[in-house]
Amino acid sequence: MSKLLAALIASLFASVAMAQASVPMATPAVTKAEAKADKSDSKAMSSEAKTDAKADQKVGKDSYDRYADLVKELQSLQAQVAKLTGS
Repeated sequence: MSKLLAALIASLFASVAMAQASVPMATPAVTKAEAKADKSDSKAMSSEAKTDAKADQKVGKDSYDRYADLVKELQSLQAQVAKLTGS
């Protein structure tokens, strides 16, 4: 029984030693591809940040002027409808 136990313990230590063996270093091509992917990701995030910043800009004066014109036109049309329907 002790020989069996010793063999099991020895095989356990051997498997642990194999599992902890160092992983081979990444090749230059893999490293370059990872760097390119990281650069692409950071570029996309930068572009998204710029788009978000543009969306937060103030509304221009021309937009307010156009809105005022549309409100006047709507009121004029409502007055015409009221005149025609007698309401």
